[in-house]
Amino acid sequence: MREEAQSSTTSWARHALASDSGNLLDAIKRGFPVRLIATFEPNLKTCNSDAALREVLEDREMGAFDHIPVHENSRTIGLLQRDSAVEEACETVRDAMAPLDETNLISAEDSVLSFIETADKSPCRLVLDGRQIRGIVTLSDLQQLPVRPLIFLLVNFVELLLADLIRSLEIPEETWLASLNDDRRSEVENKWQRLNCSNMAIDKLTATEFADKKRIVHQQDGLPWNGKQFKKDMEKVQWLRDAVVHAGEYAATKENALKTVATVRICQHWIDTLRSYEPDK
Repeated sequence: MREEAQSSTTSWARHALASDSGNLLDAIKRGFPVRLIATFEPNLKTCNSDAALREVLEDREMGAFDHIPVHENSRTIGLLQRDSAVEEACETVRDAMAPLDETNLISAEDSVLSFIETADKSPCRLVLDGRQIRGIVTLSDLQQLPVRPLIFLLVNFVELLLADLIRSLEIPEETWLASLNDDRRSEVENKWQRLNCSNMAIDKLTATEFADKKRIVHQQDGLPWNGKQFKKDMEKVQWLRDAVVHAGEYAATKENALKTVATVRICQHWIDTLRSYEPDK
């Protein structure tokens, strides 16, 4: 990982990226376990394996659930997925359910991030609490409060790394300011004056927004990644960042929830990429 970029800041405050970010990410995973967003007994809705499939699918109490745990003799033996079950010409739940395997199980102590990373492929997991299945977590849980600080940290990490890269490249201030349009330059200058008066800025880059940093980096030549892909990925990161920062409904629909999952993976990719890149001096 490259050394901290130099700036006009005093030496009193530590750099935002001074801590071991690898250890930080591991700590984040431990600090946001799946149990924070899972639904557990007695709020868990289930059905019996010998129940008539049509009756379960038409049950009003089950209507709000895309996935339903299947019980037999008080034990969970499978998972009924509504979308696929509707297409099946089955009479009983047992015939339509997916049996238990590693793709539909997760520990209550596993990281929320681990669930998010594969939630587009496995949108529902039965949750193991100890040795017993006691809960469920689904794609629809991504809007819950415990997920938001985790996502915010990832997108903020990306923004800090973009700023660090700009400083490491030693781009003259007048050069990157010139890459912004007139309105943005004016806003940066005004914000810089306000922050500087309050001792809350180390340089004018501190007064920029995510979109500014994205634009500045995109316009640099010689970086070892595809510029078009970078721009496309950063637009997605910005969408998720803005939604989380402003308490938006970033996963209110299945489409946006899947978009969120893909964007979290994009954040992780660019965190790894930007952390490992060392500009030539």
